[in-house]
Amino acid sequence: MEQLEVKKLRSSIIVEVGEDGYYIVSYPLFKGCHSYGETIEEALENIKEVIEMCLEEEGLNESLKFVGYREVEIEYAKAATDKSKKSAQIPWMVGIQTCKNEMKGSHVRLKSEDGRITTISVHGNKDIPRGLLRKIIREDLHMSLDVFMEKYTEFKKKKV
Repeated sequence: MEQLEVKKLRSSIIVEVGEDGYYIVSYPLFKGCHSYGETIEEALENIKEVIEMCLEEEGLNESLKFVGYREVEIEYAKAATDKSKKSAQIPWMVGIQTCKNEMKGSHVRLKSEDGRITTISVHGNKDIPRGLLRKIIREDLHMSLDVFMEKYTEFKKKKV
């Protein structure tokens, strides 16, 4: 029987608080590597599970090292948004398939044919928090909320 070498990884993660109060956590060295929790402790446990899944699937690129963030100041005008769109959930659509190691604990790793990749948190019957949903749509699916909502509407029509 093959013996596995066990390594430890110590690295930085990003912690944000979404508009609905959930802690959203991301690991910047893997695309689509994020989760959430109602408490910071729960979020940290969840991101460990996702990082482990990413490591099993992709391995660790030892040449990449997270250095940190710097603050910048940007002036902008905020456009009005349609608040009714905030409660959408991620559907299993837009040509995204499950990855090789498709599920670990309460997380599913998804990948599209064109290389987009994301991790979806499936915590019982809970909806994905709005802040995490926005992050997935913007950073992983590379879509605007409007385009996502169009695709979601099309998807829902096909399901009915």
